Amino acid sequence: LTNVVQHAQATRVDVILDVEDDTLKLIIQDNGKGISHTGNSYGNGLANIRTRADTINARIELNSEENTGTRWRLELDL
Repeated sequence: LTNVVQHAQATRVDVILDVEDDTLKLIIQDNGKGISHTGNSYGNGLANIRTRADTINARIELNSEENTGTRWRLELDL
């Protein structure tokens, strides 16, 4: 959520938290400017998110397109 506030220029962010089949699912998606796949957009912040997910043995997926927003999905077996 910090990245959304600081970087996305979004007007909407959705946070979805669910438990299904003993798996915690967290989705955070916004309608912001997305993450550029060129340049320095994949900096320490995104690497730190992935490191934190690895630390708790979670699976994490990032989908982002410029000018359409970003969607993170995290799954953690309970």
